[in-house]
Amino acid sequence: MASEVKSKLLERDRILWYWRGVLDVEQTLVFSHGPALLQKNDNVKPRKPLEIRTLVGMVLLGVSGKDRLPFGPRLGAEMSKTMEELLDLYAQVIRGLAGECKALAGYVEEETGAIGMTAVGSLYDWALKEIKEYDRPLMREAISGERKGIPEGAIFHVEERWALVWEDVEEDSETSRRVREDPTNWKSRAVDRLTGGRSWSEFWQEVTSPVS
Repeated sequence: MASEVKSKLLERDRILWYWRGVLDVEQTLVFSHGPALLQKNDNVKPRKPLEIRTLVGMVLLGVSGKDRLPFGPRLGAEMSKTMEELLDLYAQVIRGLAGECKALAGYVEEETGAIGMTAVGSLYDWALKEIKEYDRPLMREAISGERKGIPEGAIFHVEERWALVWEDVEEDSETSRRVREDPTNWKSRAVDRLTGGRSWSEFWQEVTSPVS
């Protein structure tokens, strides 16, 4: 189950990494090449920015005001609504799976404690450590100085909107019930709950298909 959470985190990160690349390019063009590329370029007019469209969003390059500054309220990079919605879906799936992991952790701790095999429970908790710390520190924690360094897995700081915050994840009570009723053949419900019974590939194809 922890490996499923890690897989979805990596899929989410593909979008975030691409977006981070777009932001880095935009910042480089504006702050490193802005004078020659934009400010001293007579072809660049205020209120008529150059639009650069990418898979994940759009970049508006231009100049603003009498001083022809290469940045302003109508300039910069903006993620597309489709990508935002897709990241929201990933966050929902990831948190659902993490809630199931919490339910399993509670069951393992309870069962191993009952038979005096607490080391097994500790081993399962160790297996969850990677996803627990994957997005930590969060962007908010890094800015405030609450936690320092770079995230354990995501490499760069993730907005809380799309991050996995383990302590905020609720244990899935239905999974807890299922695993206690049938520890061998219980079925995960996080993805099914989101996709309405469709396969993940079918659901992915639907949400990424162009709107007619």
